[in-house]
Amino acid sequence: MEKKYVKINNLIALCHILDDYEEFEKKLEMSILPKYNRDFMHKLLNVSQGKLLAFSKKEKKFYNENKSVIDTINKYSNIINFIDSIYGYYGYTQFFYKYFISHKEDLDKIIELLERMKQLGFNDFIFNDDLDFTKESYDIYPTFRRNFRIIYVDNIVVSPSYTSEIDYKTASSNYKIELDVIGYNEISEYGRRITLNSLLFDPNRLPDKLDRKNTFDRIIDLKKQQEEKNTSIRNSVDLSISVSDLEEQLSSTSSIISKLDDVQNKSQLLEALLNIKGEVDKLKTLSEEYDSSISEKEPSLTKEVLDREKKLQLRRIELSKLDFD
Repeated sequence: MEKKYVKINNLIALCHILDDYEEFEKKLEMSILPKYNRDFMHKLLNVSQGKLLAFSKKEKKFYNENKSVIDTINKYSNIINFIDSIYGYYGYTQFFYKYFISHKEDLDKIIELLERMKQLGFNDFIFNDDLDFTKESYDIYPTFRRNFRIIYVDNIVVSPSYTSEIDYKTASSNYKIELDVIGYNEISEYGRRITLNSLLFDPNRLPDKLDRKNTFDRIIDLKKQQEEKNTSIRNSVDLSISVSDLEEQLSSTSSIISKLDDVQNKSQLLEALLNIKGEVDKLKTLSEEYDSSISEKEPSLTKEVLDREKKLQLRRIELSKLDFD
């Protein structure tokens, strides 16, 4: 489905007038359409707030006939914002009306979730029930101040890796929270964004607060829990690269010896080289056996994972040489 940008207060108001919404919307449509009469909306708001306005007979009549519903809307939002959520460019109320009706038994839980998001400082959210956050990957630096933005999701799974940098995903999440970092130790109150694919999940799955402790530090703790796996990866990669370096050096030495025509002991050099090659081959076999033992001990550290980490480390080494030059 198309992403919807939703104001939380409007949905809370909708929840509280759900049984009356359909009839109210029909009456509203007769008064405000087909030209989306914004003058009517503003006069209606003023009338509902007890302000005496001249030339507001139509608005006063509509308010008196729908006083309970409009007062409830104004309690949680305001009538202008609410009407915009029905007929405005980003109108979404009809969609959520059907959504709430189909999940009416969960309405109290939905209200609790909406109120919980407000407590966390969100005024709105993005909604798309087709989103699957398990298909996304995220990363942060272990040093807090090096990050510009932190993504927080439920059920985080940190990928073990060679470096201290942190790659992670979610095993299952109904939300994605995006937070900006300011200064050395703070998460900004501005620029916060939350995207949902459901309004039916337990509000307690959200963080207690949107601060460093309840977001960044939790991810860091999960990384620390992977330290044994990280060590295994580093050992595997370092050994494998070291053996590969020996193979490259052996090949280079073999090429040099083959070009020597003015030495009497060339055959001895080649024989010694062959002996060394045999030992390097043994090292390569032992390195592969070591990788197999790691995978057997920890099934998540498959050959594919170890090979990927080796390629990444080789790439880092090459880039570091370029930077040095």
